[in-house]
Formats: sequence, structure tokens, C-alpha cells
Amino acid sequence: MKHRRKKLTALLIAVSLWMLAFPGCATLEDQMREYSIGDKGPAGGIIFYDRGPQEGRWRYLEAAPAEYEQSLRWGPSDIEAETSMALGAGPGNTQAVVEAFDAAGEFDTAAQYSSSVVINGYDDWFLPSREELNLMYRILGVSKPEDFRGVGYGYWSSSQYSRTLAWAQGFASGVQGRIEQFDRLIVRPIRAF
Repeated sequence: MKHRRKKLTALLIAVSLWMLAFPGCATLEDQMREYSIGDKGPAGGIIFYDRGPQEGRWRYLEAAPAEYEQSLRWGPSDIEAETSMALGAGPGNTQAVVEAFDAAGEFDTAAQYSSSVVINGYDDWFLPSREELNLMYRILGVSKPEDFRGVGYGYWSSSQYSRTLAWAQGFASGVQGRIEQFDRLIVRPIRAF
């Protein structure tokens, strides 16, 4: 009994610390429930990635419901933010890009929309990194194409290539490319929990 109480206390402390690090991210119920790829997530989106049970701050990636897609520009040219293409980089990328655009007086960009959207009470959305976007395409874009705008539409990532180009991905063929930042592409926010 004493050992069991210690384990429960340690679990509650770990979850509480995680929630402090990512406010608004996940409830205790979110953390305790098991999800499968394709399940409806706690915010009403679709689960498209499961890292598996492990130590860390998050396990699942959830794509926002289709009705939250927007056609927006990535941003103005000639503003550079420190970004990465890696899995797990989306939140940091989004924050860096939003800060750069806010400081420049720019508004209505892909990252700003993604970081400001609130869906079913969840406000921890971000623009996916290049690798996160590729996972969303490979898991959902291929198996559930009806949940995306379809042939001819590209989706923005939060990964910048240069001062004038950012990474995007077509959801018809899965091709990734470097696109002019002022072009209007589709934005599909995601969240990690």
C-alpha cells in the first residue's frame, strides 16, 4: 500500500510539473487515456502520431478539425526566425516566428493564426514543423484525404528555409518544397499532448 501511494504521488507530481511547463496543454484525463491513430483527440481533432509510452512532455500529435483550416501567407519576406525541421520543433518554431512577426508589426500569418486559435477550450495549437507536417500527410493525408482541401493545395510548415522561403507540403502527392513566404497556402494547426 505504501509503495502504491508513492507511485501515485510521483505520477501526480510529474503530471503537475508537465502541466506547469505547458499550461492549457493537457488535463490529467488527457494524459491517462490511451489513443490510437485516427481517434478523435481531446480537442476534437484527429490523432495522427503516437510516440508511445515514454518519459517526456508529450506523446500524441493531434491535427485541428478540418473546419479550422485557413488560407494564409507564411509571412513577409526578409524576416528570419530561428526554426528547425525536426519532429517536436513545431511549438518552438511557431513561437520564434510569431515573435519575429509581432516585432515587425506583421499580422495575419500562418504561425500567428495557429498560435492564437482556441478549439474546444484548448489554446496550445501551433504550426507543424516540416517533419510534423510530413507525418500528418503520411498518416492522415493519405488515409483520410477527404479531411483536407485536396488536389492542388499545399500546406505551410513552421520551418523556414531562408529569409524569403519556407517549407510547405502538397497534400496531393506529398512533395515538400521551398515556397515564397508571401504565397497563400493552407494552414492546419496541430497540438501535442
